[in-house]
Amino acid sequence: MIRKGHFPFLPEPMPSDPADTRRSNRSRLLQSIITRGPATRAELSRRLGLSRPTISVIVGELLTVGVITEGDRVSSGGAPGTLLEISKQTGVITVADLRSPNEVRLAAVSAAGEVVTADDVRAVTTDQVLAAVTTFIERCEPQTVIGVVLAVPGMVVRGEWSGTDERDGEALALGLRRALRLPVLAVNAAEATAIADLRDSPSDVGMATIMLDDVVSVALILGGRLHSGVRRPTGEITHLVPGTPGPVCDQCGRECLVAQLRTLSLPSVDASAPAVAAVLAPIAAAVELGDVVLSGFPEQTAEALAPLVQEELRTRMPPAEVPEVRVSRRGAAATPIGAAALLLYRILG
Repeated sequence: MIRKGHFPFLPEPMPSDPADTRRSNRSRLLQSIITRGPATRAELSRRLGLSRPTISVIVGELLTVGVITEGDRVSSGGAPGTLLEISKQTGVITVADLRSPNEVRLAAVSAAGEVVTADDVRAVTTDQVLAAVTTFIERCEPQTVIGVVLAVPGMVVRGEWSGTDERDGEALALGLRRALRLPVLAVNAAEATAIADLRDSPSDVGMATIMLDDVVSVALILGGRLHSGVRRPTGEITHLVPGTPGPVCDQCGRECLVAQLRTLSLPSVDASAPAVAAVLAPIAAAVELGDVVLSGFPEQTAEALAPLVQEELRTRMPPAEVPEVRVSRRGAAATPIGAAALLLYRILG
């Protein structure tokens, strides 16, 4: 099931009048620049399927209020155009990655999607995380911070996270809002990573990011829209059994996917590729994936695994339907970059 409603990158109701249409087009243009990076007017017209005059009107409005600025002039084969980007004066977003139960990984991300500074702090409880985030912001020119994002491993509903045994998600968000007087948004870490990977993906294709952490997750972007689950994170595939031989998981007691990937190393890549492909093939076929990104895998093994998974998919799918499998170019920065983009879109869009 897909949750539909007011959430970043999910489909909104069809515009009912010209004013709604203008707002919708403005939102789509901002979303495109935030997620896919700076673009010329001509490129935005192609991305969004809108006429050049319509793009020019929207861009003029956003330039006037200072949300976007003009950058370098570039040429893609035709007449040179000016790159449009989110204004650097917009500020920075603080991202707290809470996937580790024992520490919080903090990052300050610019509106342009660049990690300005980062730090890892030991923090187990709610109060320790709250103290770590506020202290980090105090060191990072707090007047420039426009919001805080919690990148979490679990289910997020309308930007809120219930938390874990040690961390009360609702209390943490409330404490940060009271202490900082800033917007605070929770996002699923895999979905945030997929948003960052979207910048490097071809346009107009379905994209999936497979993220290996303590769990194995697939985050889906279809038609430029991020899909989120209703009862659990979309694409939670940790304990699925691919039907290929491997070690037995000490949690589920079966030869599941995470058991086969937790011990991933160069000698075992050949054995792991069939397991990944077995789980991925029906997903790729069902939603017409064109791009699959491996994120969070050890770098050397990921580079070896990607082509092997693609070859395995060729044995399981019609040739014309096999997606490209590649390694995330964003590395450890993917989650904070994507999380910051989700909050930025919430604020500006």
